[in-house]
Amino acid sequence: MTTARPPEETLRLFVALELPDTWKQALATLQDEMRHAVQQRFGNAVRPRWIRPDAIHLTLKFLGETPANRLEALTSALAAAVPDDPGLSLSLGRAGSFENRRAPRVILATVAGDTRPLLALAERIETWLAAAGWPREKRPFQPHLTLARLPDGMDDATRRAVAALTSSIQAPQTPPWRVDRVYLIRSHLGPGNVPAQPRNRPGRPFSGGPGVSPGLDTTGPGVSPGLDTTGPGVSPGLDIPGPGVSPGLPVSPRYERLAAFPA
Repeated sequence: MTTARPPEETLRLFVALELPDTWKQALATLQDEMRHAVQQRFGNAVRPRWIRPDAIHLTLKFLGETPANRLEALTSALAAAVPDDPGLSLSLGRAGSFENRRAPRVILATVAGDTRPLLALAERIETWLAAAGWPREKRPFQPHLTLARLPDGMDDATRRAVAALTSSIQAPQTPPWRVDRVYLIRSHLGPGNVPAQPRNRPGRPFSGGPGVSPGLDTTGPGVSPGLDTTGPGVSPGLDIPGPGVSPGLPVSPRYERLAAFPA
């Protein structure tokens, strides 16, 4: 249930799946291994901005700054899009990266399992929100978990080297994740938080090893169309500017659940 808010207030919103604690812990372990490998190879010259594990979500739709007076229409559309338990079973895939026009900018992990129903869920959300007045995404949804972002000042050759190194690290085994809720989440900006922004430039394909499509199948032969590294498909997580990775926590104080679907 949502509460009344001042009509002039805006809320920074996104629609996402919240990871179980076992996955947050596994991602913390993966980030630690990546961080160690990067440190060993590049020393302090390369400092990816690691996302706190408790701040990682599987983002289905990034909405951005939304007037509070549209919240009721938003929740009604999401209730129509997700009337029942999604009933998805997901497994952690492999490490990879997203590229911009020239070189990787985002380090990530893919998901596997019921990815086709997951894509159908994201499409239903797109359709109902479009009917309620939110613009549709111009690029296909590619499910992933953002682990780190590479600084803007990093040269392209180093980006490619970091992406190749981190993509070679195997993700830990995790129990299947049964998805039973979709959440509307508000992000509260603060120091160190570099939020995701709407897509505003063409992207290049996901890279997770030769001939790998993200989300659909971590061993498939195809390469999915490109994604911008700052679009709604990219989790609006919290950046950690230093080399350390915080241990997984059950709840991030920078995020606020506004509603769950189904309720």
